[in-house]
Amino acid sequence: MKSEVAVIVKYKGSGFGSAPELKKEYLDNLKSNLKENYITNSQDTGGPQSGGVVDTIIEIFINQYFQELTGIIKEGLIFDLIFNGKKSIVLKPLVKAFQKIESKTDCWDYILVRFYFDDTVIVINGSGKLFTSVVGNVFPELIKHIGNLSKTESGIPSRICMPIQKTDWSEDGSDKWISPAGDGQEYSSEECLIFWGLEFGSRYDRKIYDVKNQEILDIEWN
Repeated sequence: MKSEVAVIVKYKGSGFGSAPELKKEYLDNLKSNLKENYITNSQDTGGPQSGGVVDTIIEIFINQYFQELTGIIKEGLIFDLIFNGKKSIVLKPLVKAFQKIESKTDCWDYILVRFYFDDTVIVINGSGKLFTSVVGNVFPELIKHIGNLSKTESGIPSRICMPIQKTDWSEDGSDKWISPAGDGQEYSSEECLIFWGLEFGSRYDRKIYDVKNQEILDIEWN
């Protein structure tokens, strides 16, 4: 029986390059595995080939309010069913499906992973083995900070992006905070647990969350 979790895989079909048989071996098997457990959809973005890499965007839709997880997690239900890595009942087949394809080929890569709740979108940027090496470590930490994330007049963020990085890229050399979306770099779970970008319904209402010090900074990010 399928869960109420929906998964969308957007991929660059041209990344299979001169070996179209890999599309059947990897992509078709992945789609088949996902359909056994989830409401699924897969789409070729039509993007140009870049180094023989199948850049993918993974979107997971969960019928749950993000801010409610703090109450449910006390009972262990949502944490165990959705976020407990390899032990997860709901997401375990998803994790295994991507682990399988990552172990077989280097041509499979990521741009980002998005988790959609009824009120909040979680965006994790990166590439490489993003889903299996980062997501499972980030979510347990993220849940611990839900209470802190809602300590503004605007309430819970509508979007949480990670990692957020501080640079000196401003025209005058001052600090500029950026979300390195789509830059093709790999980010470890440690890098994703330093600063998060918070957006409250508008790109003009953004703040930074300092994970280590557990405080919201009144700083804008791009």
